[in-house]
Amino acid sequence: DAEGCIATLRSAFADLCASCPDPEGEVMQGWKWLCLNPVPAEGEQDEHLFEMRAFYSQKLFDSVQLHTQVPQLLGSGRTALSDKVGAHVLSSLLEAGSLDGLQAYLDSCIGWCSDMGVEIGVPECQVTYAETMLPSFIRPVRVEELPCDDDGFVEEGPVLPAQAAQASASQNLMANALHARLSVEQWGRLRAEWDKAGAFISENLKIRLGFYQGLPWVILGGTHPDREKAMACLQQGQHLWDALPGAARHLQHRLAKDLFTPGPLHDDLQHFLSGEFLEDCPSLEAFLAPLTFIQIAERIIEGAHKDLGVLPKYHSMTALSIELRAPELNRSLSLRPELFGKLLECFQAARKIRKVSSIFPFFRGHPRVRALDAGGAKTATSKYVTQLRTLLYRDSVVQHGDIRAAAGLNESHKAQRDKLKRGLEPKEPPLSQAILFGQAAVNHVRQVCGDDPGAVLSLRDGFWAPVILRPSAIHKVSHAPLAIASMNKNDILVSKLENFGTADAPTVSALSEGPRSEVLNLCSCAHDMGLDAFLSSTRLWRKQGEVCVSVPSIEGVPDAHVAGLVQRMVKEHALSDCVNGVVPARGSEEEAALRGLVHEGFAEETCLGARLTSEGVAALTFRHILSSPLPLTQARNVPLAELSVFELMVSMRSKGWAWSALPSKKADRLALKFSPGDPLVFYTAGVTVCKSYLLCLLDAENLSTKYGVASIPHSLPPDAYDLILQGMQPAQASKSIENMPKRGKKRGVNLDLDVEVCGELQDIEPEPALPAVLPAEGVVAPDHPVEEGEESHDSLERELERLIEQEAEELVDEVTISGSAAAAVATGPDDSKGSSADGAAAAASRDVSDSVPVKKKRGGHDAQVRRLPRLAPWGPFIFHRKHAAASPPFGGVECVCPYHALNSKTGCKKFVSLQGPLESDEERCLLTLKHWANQAQHFNRQRSHLKMPLRPADIPSAGIVLQQKPTGEAPRQVRTDVELDLADGAAHWSSVCGYVIEFEGDLIAFLVNEKQAGKPACATR
Repeated sequence: DAEGCIATLRSAFADLCASCPDPEGEVMQGWKWLCLNPVPAEGEQDEHLFEMRAFYSQKLFDSVQLHTQVPQLLGSGRTALSDKVGAHVLSSLLEAGSLDGLQAYLDSCIGWCSDMGVEIGVPECQVTYAETMLPSFIRPVRVEELPCDDDGFVEEGPVLPAQAAQASASQNLMANALHARLSVEQWGRLRAEWDKAGAFISENLKIRLGFYQGLPWVILGGTHPDREKAMACLQQGQHLWDALPGAARHLQHRLAKDLFTPGPLHDDLQHFLSGEFLEDCPSLEAFLAPLTFIQIAERIIEGAHKDLGVLPKYHSMTALSIELRAPELNRSLSLRPELFGKLLECFQAARKIRKVSSIFPFFRGHPRVRALDAGGAKTATSKYVTQLRTLLYRDSVVQHGDIRAAAGLNESHKAQRDKLKRGLEPKEPPLSQAILFGQAAVNHVRQVCGDDPGAVLSLRDGFWAPVILRPSAIHKVSHAPLAIASMNKNDILVSKLENFGTADAPTVSALSEGPRSEVLNLCSCAHDMGLDAFLSSTRLWRKQGEVCVSVPSIEGVPDAHVAGLVQRMVKEHALSDCVNGVVPARGSEEEAALRGLVHEGFAEETCLGARLTSEGVAALTFRHILSSPLPLTQARNVPLAELSVFELMVSMRSKGWAWSALPSKKADRLALKFSPGDPLVFYTAGVTVCKSYLLCLLDAENLSTKYGVASIPHSLPPDAYDLILQGMQPAQASKSIENMPKRGKKRGVNLDLDVEVCGELQDIEPEPALPAVLPAEGVVAPDHPVEEGEESHDSLERELERLIEQEAEELVDEVTISGSAAAAVATGPDDSKGSSADGAAAAASRDVSDSVPVKKKRGGHDAQVRRLPRLAPWGPFIFHRKHAAASPPFGGVECVCPYHALNSKTGCKKFVSLQGPLESDEERCLLTLKHWANQAQHFNRQRSHLKMPLRPADIPSAGIVLQQKPTGEAPRQVRTDVELDLADGAAHWSSVCGYVIEFEGDLIAFLVNEKQAGKPACATR
């Protein structure tokens, strides 16, 4: 379910907002304010609150970090479908302009989910396949036309040689279905043709755009159709240019120097920033016109790489950042973001340079094109073609020149730019013992936090929850140096947690309460604090038990006392509408806390004792108690081989070992050896320490006694120490490493496009086809040989159908009670002995009659699935139990919310998968959904409700969930997110621009204020 997957992952947006670098705290402040002050569902909105919402929404939208770094962080080492879907949804959230502006991106997200479904082999995804994104002469033929609007935008050409044998039978080559029977050689030729063609297209585009890839994003932002946003981007670029030192300005892009250096172009820039229209600045308009095509072409590059199934290590941009850069451009071209094939076809047609103005009409208004038209130039003239090539590309020769020569030229220019940039990079601190231990501590913390995602790191008096352990692994776009903050390889992106307890007994918030995310570098901390202070003050904590509850801070009462009393009330069910109560002792801390709770209206005193009011239950906050502090210097009680490098170094330091750097001369390094009884010193050439080397030093005495290893050299290759641990002498180990074959580089893709290299398939002798599906476990493959021809094809199909039916029966057995088991339960043990066959047959017939036929999937089968029992409703909320096929392997539960709707077709649903087959797993799943349902009326949008975090640590106890159960009826009419967004947008522009906006169905009439516009009043639709 694509929409369910999107809805589930949307809840992580708050944590990602907190993880952005935000020096001023504006992003987190705006996010908190918008969450705490939702738009009222009914009634008039306060004018001050409306202005504040508009202010914070715009701040959130204008944040450079949200538009650039967060999408990069989302792609850090994540390859699962859920991670990709979450990244795409969250990037769309950021581009929407406010927290409630996701409407225009839902179709794109669902279509993108379908693309990813094809990528992982989900057969029921209904999308336009990736084959349509390549030219017809290298595009495989699809098996059948799917019910999607293709418009015939790709002209059919001659089929591939690898398809000629199958063309007459209308066989297909699909990415997500059973393939036609091709031999291994035929498949290899087809794959080679596919890879070669895709690489040719993407590399050709990269080289043409190489000149523009060094241009900062703030300058490319000047092509934005919204005049205000274009002005803001160019103004930011001017500020960044002014802040550059003089030595760095000559290293900037030539176009950037032309734009910001005094001259006619810079004068037009100042006029545009002062409020003049772009049409009145011809030099600036001519400067920006060719930049608009770059964003389309870069999307084509990423699409070609996606078709190939791999992304290169140093690709130009990520698909997410491209989606963020050109949303308005896509809308101006009237193209939906997911119809990427149309963009490619437009580019393929635009390569016929004379048609570019008809395909991309915004080039018609360029001054150069206008001058050609005014001079009577025909589209067939070489002058016209030269001008258009100048607009589209920097160099008209490179466009159709030798791709290899252009690639070499591009690489040489890139190497020269990188060499100049390295001179301005900050230098790293010199190697020291603190830096060495800090590097090892980084790897140790990453390993511990990776095994335990709930671990919390404390350093000095602060507590941090790791968000991204390796942010430096995120690819940094080379042509956006002014937008993306660089990450050091030792940086860890963390979120600060507020501590409500003491340093020795901390109680931290379950959510990130810090003003912003922070970059924590343990190497820098060790260097600044000193090694001893760093090791003694750094700890790793674990979260103790379940989440704790409390209420917002009360003035004059310690938070710990309030939390203790509230926790006691919850445990003893001293809640509203309950008969229980809590009686604190006189003069105790609980009595003072109770007075504060009563004064704030969170609690009330009755004859049975004190209990929380409905306001107190609604205001409950959730926290975690940290326990089991683990100092970094504490080693585990395990064998040495199971310790990490950092734990080994700490152990060696406690035993008196010292560190020293290896000498630079090779002769001096070879002379360094360690024997039992020598001074305890270990050496490294850099910050990387080999674990086997440390184990050899610690076990030197045993190696000498058992294997006769007299000494351990300090400068051997890392693999040699593994052999020494196995008993090999150092000299022999070093020689064995030298004789090992070196790891070769991967072969590059040949860019010479030659489609006719394979010849006709009729000339290739058919080879035995491999089975399309591997036999299931426990299924014995037939031992008779498979004959060639039609009989073997039919037998393969019959065998495949048999395997599919068997898998379907196993799936039904997992979900429902088998027929024999049901009969045994119904008849009892005595009756089942003599009539097991009859009972099984009768039970099977009952199963068939009670089951519901499932719609047949393409290439699948008809399966009978037992109807699942209905679940009890929760107030106005309805629960639906889903089969295991919907969420393997155990199924799940879906909750339908009656308070929100995205549009007239899409409601508000939350799906949670079961974690096991037991009843306790289903109860835990229902408790999560009930907690989600209880908070529904706190949200004013469907997308805001779906973003609510539902991690296990955030779910309160069953008693609190029961107390917060909604009792009212479902509203008869619900305002959708589309309607609310339109109303908010109309009110905003009415107050800002002086427009009077009236709704007439889907149309909006704008009445222009005569005083502000300076023109006669008019009405446009």
